[in-house]
Amino acid sequence: MKETELAQHFVKYLSCYDLYFEIPQLNVDIVAKHGNILMAFEVKKNLNFRVIEQALHNKSFFHYSYICVPYARNRGMAEMICSDYGIGILAVRVIDNYVWGDVHELVKPKLNRKPFTHIVYLPDYAKKSIPGATGGDGTTITPFKDTVNNIVEYLRKNNGVKFKEVYDNITTHYYSLSAARSSLYQWVRKGVIKEFYFNDGKLYLSNK
Repeated sequence: MKETELAQHFVKYLSCYDLYFEIPQLNVDIVAKHGNILMAFEVKKNLNFRVIEQALHNKSFFHYSYICVPYARNRGMAEMICSDYGIGILAVRVIDNYVWGDVHELVKPKLNRKPFTHIVYLPDYAKKSIPGATGGDGTTITPFKDTVNNIVEYLRKNNGVKFKEVYDNITTHYYSLSAARSSLYQWVRKGVIKEFYFNDGKLYLSNK
């Protein structure tokens, strides 16, 4: 079972919260927001020291930090370490690549009353990413990809318009019109952006 498939079971379990996936900078698989409370969840197929280290790092920025894994034998030491460091564990039973039963909380996390939450950036586009994805497979939404997607959506209703009109009517990660035009023109010319193209200062969808 892939981590992306495993993650979906925890996403369902956490669906009562406002969820964000693969958030930038901190690279947390799932962030759940409930009022002012922020919770970090790392999804892994194995409960090992690497994921414990990541969850411990997350504790500095979130009120609660969790690890989400399948049930496994001989996990006593890992659970004890997580309990000592205040890291929570959510687990689900996986047999022959199928999930059986519900998600259970094996270890309760400890509350961090003063996390550095001002460091945590939760953009709306992070709700569209796939938790557990590597990013290289195209399933993680980045600021650049979000800008491209916003341009495509605008052109679907307003194809063949001046770039300034597009820039003025979408959300973009560029700090100025000139920076956006220069960067996007370069990536279109190099073939990185295939969804649209420039012609005489106007933007057109490639599939029209």
